Amino acid sequence: MHEPAIAAELIESARNEIAQAGYLDASVSSITIRVGALRGVDDESLQLAFDVLKLTTPFSKATLVIEHSPVSGSCRQCGADFAPSEPIFLCASCGSGDLEIRQGNELDLITMTIDTE
Repeated sequence: MHEPAIAAELIESARNEIAQAGYLDASVSSITIRVGALRGVDDESLQLAFDVLKLTTPFSKATLVIEHSPVSGSCRQCGADFAPSEPIFLCASCGSGDLEIRQGNELDLITMTIDTE
């Protein structure tokens, strides 16, 4: 289970962003992240870890919003785009396994809502 480590890194990254923006005393009401399907992150476990770790931080009242990113890419052999619905990574057009994954491996901090009052 790697969700606690992800939650800790998310909080650290958000802290750094707040400091760089000059909002040292601000509280955060929401954080939105994008998680790719290939990351294997369990939403409930991540939410639980975030809720526990945020308690002694400027994020104590923050809600965590998780956006999901499906897998997509293209075949390097025939150029066909693909978006598999199952974890089978073969080109539907030519059967090749030589695929370029363009989306689905993200783990990004997208936005934060900062309360400055």
